[in-house]
This record gives sequence, structure tokens and C-alpha cells, in this order.
Amino acid sequence: MLLTHGHYDHILAVPALQKRWPDLPVWCHPLDVPREMTERDMGRVYPTVAAFRNLRPLAEGDSLTVAGLRIDVMHTPGHTPGSVTFRIGDVLFTGDTLFCRSIGRTDFAGGDDSQMAASLRRLAALPGDYRVLPGHEEATVLSQERLYNPYLRM
Repeated sequence: MLLTHGHYDHILAVPALQKRWPDLPVWCHPLDVPREMTERDMGRVYPTVAAFRNLRPLAEGDSLTVAGLRIDVMHTPGHTPGSVTFRIGDVLFTGDTLFCRSIGRTDFAGGDDSQMAASLRRLAALPGDYRVLPGHEEATVLSQERLYNPYLRM
């Protein structure tokens, strides 16, 4: 299980998956692993990444091979301190860093406008073109985001 960041709306399937496959590894950047096992939002209690078994760290420059696919890790903080983008061939899994014509919010705890701007500059500067699969909304391509996403044009 590869986590682009630790927000509960991106990790809620992990407990059921680890119940089915107890040895399933969960990869997450250490900056998105809190000390608390749960968090509260809107009157509900959710697990955090810290509650998962077989937790493994990943960081900038790491490469993993899963099912014959090479997965390169880019640390792209801003939405959260430990946000990462996974590059697999010509595809970027950007989580909540880059969306089609938008970006992830930085007003949550741990968000940082200047880190987000730096992460977006890194993504925009990648040579070539990539299909972008964000954590929400529709897919896009990096060439179109360079042209039309106001946050990449800044």
C-alpha cells in the first residue's frame, strides 16, 4: 500500500486491507506518521497512519519495485509535510499536491504555501510529459497543467 500522504480520506481502506492481508506493507513518508493512533474530525474518530501494521518509511529519491513496476518517490510537501508523488513510467500519482487545474489545500494542519509552491515548481520542471493521476477529481496531463493551471504558471 503506497500512501501519497496521511489524511484520513486517503487511508481509510488500509485497516480492511490489512485485515484481509495481515502482512500487507504500508509505505508512507515519516513526516506524515503522527504519534497519535486516531484523529477526530467532524465528530468522528479515524485511524491515523500510526495505527497500521508493517509500516515502512519512504523518502525523496527512493525507488521501489512492485509487480515489476519501478516506482520513484518524489517528496512534494505543501499539502502535508510528508506528501509524496509517485512516478511510474510516464505517470505521476500526485495525491493532493496537483489536481487538474488546481492544487491541494494548504490551510489544514501541516500545510505550507511556500513548500507547496516549491513542490509545484519541481513538478512543472520535470522534462517531458506525464499523465497526472491526482487523489481527487479527474486525470490530466502535465503539459496541460503547465499551460492552464494557474498555480503552475505562478
